[in-house]
Amino acid sequence: MRKLEILCIFCSVLCADSSWAQQPSASAGAVVGVAYTVPNTAFQVAPGQVVSLMVYGLEYRLTQPVQAPGTPLPKSLAGFSVDFQQFQTTIPVPILGIQQTACFSASIGPCSALTNIVIQVPYESLPDCLVCGILEGARFFLVSDMGQVKATVAVDVPGDNIHIIDPRDSTSQPFQSGTQPQLSEKVILHGDGTCVDSTHPATPGEELVTYVFGLGLTDPSVKTGQSSPASAVRFDPNLALTQSGIGLFFDFRPNAPPSRPSRYVAPVLVAANYIGLVPGLVGLYQVNFTVPPVPAAAPPCNADNQYSNLTVNLVGAWSFDGGGICVKTHQ
Repeated sequence: MRKLEILCIFCSVLCADSSWAQQPSASAGAVVGVAYTVPNTAFQVAPGQVVSLMVYGLEYRLTQPVQAPGTPLPKSLAGFSVDFQQFQTTIPVPILGIQQTACFSASIGPCSALTNIVIQVPYESLPDCLVCGILEGARFFLVSDMGQVKATVAVDVPGDNIHIIDPRDSTSQPFQSGTQPQLSEKVILHGDGTCVDSTHPATPGEELVTYVFGLGLTDPSVKTGQSSPASAVRFDPNLALTQSGIGLFFDFRPNAPPSRPSRYVAPVLVAANYIGLVPGLVGLYQVNFTVPPVPAAAPPCNADNQYSNLTVNLVGAWSFDGGGICVKTHQ
């Protein structure tokens, strides 16, 4: 897939319209979510991951989303800043964008505004060690408003925290635009950039592409807050999970949710064709894979209640995520 097509796809995803659910009032400086949904009580982030910090109670002064002007990403934007604290070290965190939503309840009147700060987790964060059984303990994000710390949130740092991008993600909201095309599910695409769906099903043997946050550290390493270099920064698709590898698990059950197999042995997990950072963007990974043969009993998708007949799962040592697609069947 050409770079121009990749950039257009990513812009479409980040610019896709999205809305937050109404949240109750919260105390000043209360963090109500980390990652891609509101609220989220499992605060886990991988090195280099793009996530949202959603905070109630910061001063409401932005009536429009504010976006970083470019890379390297700024460490402060619109008077807001975030630091990552691990042990005795404090690392300023790069910011991609900020959006604030005013809150008003008919029953109680004005309530605390919700601030969505989209950041990149520093690559310098120290991930826990799954193999050796060492958990590094809680690390913290410190959210500041005009230089004053207003909110603190403890996070764990697994080696991977896989998330296939979805236009409904909170990470898209500072960049939303009603003029951009609308997508509704996990972003899994044909080679020409069109979405795989019941109208445009995949074909066995076809190569598809998806885009992912949270695959963790790369070799060679890249710099936090910088655009990924033009030269490919890749994962070894054949690396074992115990060595921070990423595998694919194909699930042909209809409408199957994301899952991981109970045992990491071939042929349950298969290798992707390509896994690497997308050049020119921040913290975004591209995964290319081939659609496997369809079992003879696999039913086709339909317009009623079967929206997928294959769930494509990305599986790491710590995490997994998946998206359902439609594949042409023998029926």
